[in-house]
Amino acid sequence: MKKPSDLAISPKHQRQIERASNRHLNRMFKEFISPILYLPKEDLHVPHFYHKMGNFSQSALEELKQEFGDDNDSIQKEAELFSNPLRFAQYDPSKKKRGVASGYTPPGQRITNGGWMVFTFEHDGPDAASLETQLDWFAGKRDICDFHKVHTALSRYQDYRGYSTVFSGNKSLHIHLVFDTRHLSNELAKKSAWANATWQGDVPDQVLHELYRSTWVHLATTVQQSLGVPIKFDERLSSYIQKRRSPWGTRMFQDGEKPNVHGFQPGDFIEQTVIQEHMLSRAPTGSTNTLMLAKSAKAIMEVERHSQSRPSKRAVSLKGGDAFINELKRYLHECGWAQYPEPTRIEYLEPYNYLFFKNHANDGNPTTFVRGDYRMVAPSGIGAHSGPLFLPNGYTLDETLNIVEQRLAVQQVSPIASEKSKSNRPRKYSASFGEKALSRDTARANLSGILRNVADAPGTTLVQAPEGIGKTYALMQHVQERRWDREADSQHRTTQRDGDTWSPIPGFICFACKSYEQANAKRNEFIGIENGNTCAVVIKSLSKLYQEAADEFGVKPIERRQAGANGSVSFLHAVKSMQPAVYTRMTELRDEMWMINGHSMFDPTHTVVFCVHSLLKNWPHSQISKAFLHPGFPDDFNQDGVKHCIREMGLYQVIYDEVGWEDLVGIDTKEDVKLAKKVAKVAKKSTGCSWKDAGLPAQVQAFDAVVGGYMSPPMGFDECNRINQIGYQKSDKLKVDAKRFPFGKGVDEINIYAQRIGTYYSKEHRWWSNLGCPVVILTTEDLPRCIASSITLAHRAEDQLKLAAGQKPHREESQYLRTMNLTNTPHLFNELVPIYFDEDARAPDKKGRTSVIDMAQDLLESGIDFVISNNLKNIDKKYEDQVCSHQAARGRNDLTGMTIATIITYPSLGEYDQLCILGQKFDLDDPVAMAMRDTLFQDLGRNLGLRSTPEQKQDMHMVFIKSSLYRDLKLFTGATHDRYRLYHDDLPDGNH
Repeated sequence: MKKPSDLAISPKHQRQIERASNRHLNRMFKEFISPILYLPKEDLHVPHFYHKMGNFSQSALEELKQEFGDDNDSIQKEAELFSNPLRFAQYDPSKKKRGVASGYTPPGQRITNGGWMVFTFEHDGPDAASLETQLDWFAGKRDICDFHKVHTALSRYQDYRGYSTVFSGNKSLHIHLVFDTRHLSNELAKKSAWANATWQGDVPDQVLHELYRSTWVHLATTVQQSLGVPIKFDERLSSYIQKRRSPWGTRMFQDGEKPNVHGFQPGDFIEQTVIQEHMLSRAPTGSTNTLMLAKSAKAIMEVERHSQSRPSKRAVSLKGGDAFINELKRYLHECGWAQYPEPTRIEYLEPYNYLFFKNHANDGNPTTFVRGDYRMVAPSGIGAHSGPLFLPNGYTLDETLNIVEQRLAVQQVSPIASEKSKSNRPRKYSASFGEKALSRDTARANLSGILRNVADAPGTTLVQAPEGIGKTYALMQHVQERRWDREADSQHRTTQRDGDTWSPIPGFICFACKSYEQANAKRNEFIGIENGNTCAVVIKSLSKLYQEAADEFGVKPIERRQAGANGSVSFLHAVKSMQPAVYTRMTELRDEMWMINGHSMFDPTHTVVFCVHSLLKNWPHSQISKAFLHPGFPDDFNQDGVKHCIREMGLYQVIYDEVGWEDLVGIDTKEDVKLAKKVAKVAKKSTGCSWKDAGLPAQVQAFDAVVGGYMSPPMGFDECNRINQIGYQKSDKLKVDAKRFPFGKGVDEINIYAQRIGTYYSKEHRWWSNLGCPVVILTTEDLPRCIASSITLAHRAEDQLKLAAGQKPHREESQYLRTMNLTNTPHLFNELVPIYFDEDARAPDKKGRTSVIDMAQDLLESGIDFVISNNLKNIDKKYEDQVCSHQAARGRNDLTGMTIATIITYPSLGEYDQLCILGQKFDLDDPVAMAMRDTLFQDLGRNLGLRSTPEQKQDMHMVFIKSSLYRDLKLFTGATHDRYRLYHDDLPDGNH
């Protein structure tokens, strides 16, 4: 836990916070929040959140109640944030629409009168000096500090109940002003003589949000005038449901947060100290006015709310206007909009956008409209609506148009910012690429231009394109050259300023591949580029270096479990302690991997590195392992030296080649997750820390305590650690719905797939958002791209709910995982591929029936060069180099010109379960067929399509499959584009 003395502020202000911590003022929580914190019978609670990403359902609070019971003080300490009172959220699965609605009652529809409101004001200044200024407002005793002027000004209101000021943990204070609201409800007013005497009528719950917003604006002015400072407060807090800092909560800094002015790192904790508090149990002495009255709420219901008269930031272009208007209609309809008034056209009449509506079907001159900075639709013309009508979700027209534009962007291709145009308008690469790709050369030339724009964009973009089109090669040609251009331009600008010195931005350009073999092949391809960079190395993970060193010495490798049992704080510490010779050899191998022709190529500003997927995905997390790859790693583990190495091992840009769905999503059985969570709970009980912070020795001790009693351990320590690192939640649990994805043959009673009922946990990974640099993810497959699109839709829906609640979205536009589909190439190729039905295309079984092993050996003996199939690990050793699995075939470039046979077999039950879970979680139509089609296209792309050669013979690639499986899969139904066509005399018309 960080202390006041750790803050980057003056000693005087540090002591001020320390004194406040010792006083521990806490009346706001004790007298207002705690009594209604969790009242299920009254359908009332005060939302509390572990962190800013917590959802607005009561689940987080219920978890806290489950752990601490009625110990509200512990709940207060555990939660970072809270919000104003809400009713409980209800879940309706029929209302769940992926990317549109979560199924839970939105928080904006659960606002209720809990007896009080907290109005919060924050000025998040640029530096620590701003924090010192705010602390000065509360310096000294409460009756003489500067903020007492605000307290005095507000004490004229009978409904004012005081203030509590909380340190945010960074560079601001959260000033909470508490107002009594019992007089706005007849039922609550009966409990207070003052409220009963002041009651003028009930204020409907649906009006409380607007009443809150208008009152917040009034209070902000009062605070500014009383303090005599023209300070601007965060307007997001004008929302009733905006999260705000909880008094005495414990803040943990997260990965991805903006830099902390105090130098705190992710995982650091700090107390949200109550700096000053002046609370009242009743109406202030001498008060005569009431700030919030029912008549004020009635006026709000009659007058449209709009923030300021703000011109539209830009005109909305209506190229393809029908599509935009139709999407707008769909959005309004989803929000409960009636057919009329019906949106018909958008115009930009400087400086505002205007949306015009038809009042009825025969309205030939629509004049009903809404302006860009308004929500209220102004009726005009014959048949116009009567009474107030507002755009849904509290959005102005400009905000609504932005949402619709984002929805269209996700459907087509996500926004990519180019140098010439800084707008985030969607660029329709997908459609134009297919029309321009008339030959192999034109396809690659156009792809190169598209990928240049993708590589220059911030954030992460997943690009799907056909096999063999040269995605990685195009990026190899561009990224290093582009970096040189940027640095040359930056150097020129810097040297034009007297006294300034220039230094390049550090960080490696990194290409991540599926295997070390592919990494070496890509590295060789990279250094072969004409006039390119020859400073390129393949870097190995710590575990790879250790395995090589241990093999050289012929010693049994240490496992992480052994390292923890030995008391070592990390695996690397254990190797150095228990196998010093192996450790020394590891350092030599590490230094050698950076050497080319006797010279070290370690240069984060110039060298390009190639690595495997697993190393890159762990890059943000395994800090000591990453630091060890630096040739200057301190063998004494000096902390400053290690931090220096970590900084120098940063990344400038990442290209992640041949992504699979496993790289995007984690799936584990309920049993494994339950056991891993049990281990994590034991570790937390002994250390008081989460699994990630418990340390290796405590993790191993907990694992041995739980799993050590099993005669046959159901999982190893590394598997347990992997699951706990993912951090599955209750909401990640899904049960296989075999009826949703029917598959297999026979009636349900004998169909092994139809009987699947297993329960799994599934959660999307986030490694790409933690790398701290632009990322381009490449694939040829539909399944990863559809999963990525679904993730983005869910994130956009989540952020739209935040906007609806008056909160800042969690992500900026560049933080969404963008997707681009370039596989629709109708002019490029549409190759015929022979398919053969063979009942031996099955996995080996205990009955000893002929299987894929027999088929593969027969095919190779008949002259086929290579066979791709699963279940071939027991094939005769003389054929080992002529076969591989479907997974291993991904991305291979060395099979061009060979005759290849692909054998497709039924998926295992575990594979079927996983694909069902993916389909359910990401709302996919037929995940089994999609995955099998992706697999087949990957295999065919090894020597067909863009990898075919002019002298290549017909039937260079053959497919073998059981006829029943072919019918089950409907392999080419629903494909983005049938890049290959199967032909067989027995296939129905249209498929040969």
